[in-house]
Amino acid sequence: MFVGDGVSDECAVTQADIVMATSRLRQVCESKGIKHTSFDTFHEVLDTVVESITI
Repeated sequence: MFVGDGVSDECAVTQADIVMATSRLRQVCESKGIKHTSFDTFHEVLDTVVESITI
């Protein structure tokens, strides 16, 4: 899992199995077709982490 918010995170998202993106990284993922989950707060990130470990 990778959580990021900037263009400098672009390399890491290509290697992650789960990507959580906000701000500029969200825009990069959308423009390049990188599968991601958008988030606005870290509560949303925590919910995704909990969900991924209970499956």
